[in-house]
Amino acid sequence: MSAEFLPSLLLRAWDGYNYFLRVYRYRCDILGNGKFSGKKIQTLVQVFWRVVIQKKKILFLPEPPKPLFVIYKILLFLGYRITNDTSHKVHMGLKWLNAFDGSPFLPDVPLFRKLGQSPSGIPIVNMHCHDVSKRQVSAVFEKIFGYSVSIDPRTYRGKCVMKSNWNGLHVGQILECPTAIPNSEFVYEKLINNETDNGLVQDIRVPIFKSIIPFVYIKQRAIDDRLVDRKHTAKNVKVSEVAEYLSDKEIQKIVQFCEALGLDYGEIDVLRDRKEGKIYIVDVNNNPAGPPEPINADDGKVAITRLAKAFEEAFVF
Repeated sequence: MSAEFLPSLLLRAWDGYNYFLRVYRYRCDILGNGKFSGKKIQTLVQVFWRVVIQKKKILFLPEPPKPLFVIYKILLFLGYRITNDTSHKVHMGLKWLNAFDGSPFLPDVPLFRKLGQSPSGIPIVNMHCHDVSKRQVSAVFEKIFGYSVSIDPRTYRGKCVMKSNWNGLHVGQILECPTAIPNSEFVYEKLINNETDNGLVQDIRVPIFKSIIPFVYIKQRAIDDRLVDRKHTAKNVKVSEVAEYLSDKEIQKIVQFCEALGLDYGEIDVLRDRKEGKIYIVDVNNNPAGPPEPINADDGKVAITRLAKAFEEAFVF
């Protein structure tokens, strides 16, 4: 063994040991394994199998996810390594852009295209998802559901929502239509009546892994904050069963919508109009952070375990 090789070997061993501990501690925290719990031994064995024996590694391009994103937490819980080093041996790829500027456009990744087309290639998640802008979401929604959320503000009569075509900016306002010639940087949509009996507005946030929807988040905030979905505006967030809020037909349509958009993994925002009874998809997030706050600690841990299970069921490799 050369003198140059030994420090590198020790560094890798130390890195592996630290990662093992991180996964073990995080998994114990999420599963609620307290002191002297027999489940801690079971968890130790599970982590050893995943981190030391299986050594699953997922390639993220063009960027690796930051710890605030849900996928980072899912993979830490599962003990799957994250890398953006194309020289590593990997078991799966995920097209990822942190996009803190709100850009809804995912660049093409030539390496993923090459790997996806190879007979012995690895599965690539969101490979064909290139555009999750509000305008594209609206167009695909209308194609799949047969009715539209978009309106022409010059001819529409009633209230509409004007909001940025980009994601996560929460820039918008409610207008009375008809109104002046629209701004091309914004989209114009129906004002959905998603008010509840307790005087709040309610969003249905739908995590999806291919055709698997493990649960939905029910998010409520004040009517005056209906266009600002932030931690400081949210009144409550809870994890609920899908069947309580979506019909089988609606679930089927949502899956078809995601397939048409090229979205294998992400979260979508659904509003149900109180008067019409119809649902509207108003936003798609291909790089969701969370679980969304102010979710309580127990629900947040349940969310991670169920999201991780759905991830493994959807992307078997």
